[in-house]
Amino acid sequence: MIVGFLSARTQHDSLHILELSVRRESQGQGLGRALLHAAMHQVRQSRRTGGLTLTTFRDVAWNAPFYRAMGFVDMDTPPPWLGALLAEEIAGGFPAGSRCAMRWRPGEEIIRK
Repeated sequence: MIVGFLSARTQHDSLHILELSVRRESQGQGLGRALLHAAMHQVRQSRRTGGLTLTTFRDVAWNAPFYRAMGFVDMDTPPPWLGALLAEEIAGGFPAGSRCAMRWRPGEEIIRK
């Protein structure tokens, strides 16, 4: 049985997370953190200058607050491609202001447990 996955793609100079998901009954066991650490390792190895990026819900506890705790920072001015992705999400029905763009770069992280 698959209990979690992380899907990402190369986007310009970044590795962009499309989705990180862990089955509800398997949450709280560090699986999401392990998947995220694997993506961070990939960014370190590939030396992507844009780091690891994503869009997520700003205020849902297991979304932006989780990523902030893992060392991601909110991007006040995301690059054009990421800003366009946020605009697509709003056009697709997400309430304006509910989503944010975030980035992690090696050396900038403060990982909290």
